[in-house]
Amino acid sequence: MLSVVVPALAGVVADPWQAGTGDLFVAGGFQDAVGTVSTMPVDCAGNTVDRASCLADHGIVAHVTDYQPIGRLAVFHLIELGIYLVLTAVLALVAWHRVRRGNTV
Repeated sequence: MLSVVVPALAGVVADPWQAGTGDLFVAGGFQDAVGTVSTMPVDCAGNTVDRASCLADHGIVAHVTDYQPIGRLAVFHLIELGIYLVLTAVLALVAWHRVRRGNTV
């Protein structure tokens, strides 16, 4: 997972969906000077005129976006496929074994 840190006091809050072309958004938020990531303060959410100073008043120094590069999507799909194939094989083996032994539930 990669992180993008954009200074929040630049006057424009970065759009978390714009981390990169086709990248998959995982999480995001606003980071204070200590490094704690949280959601936007309620006071600043509706303040479109002077959002940068509102964020500064609340100690926010950056906007953080965590994302997965789109190139990893195929790997994630293969891992998921492997998990489902193993589960299918185990369930089929258990069912076959129970039928052969004549066990019914």
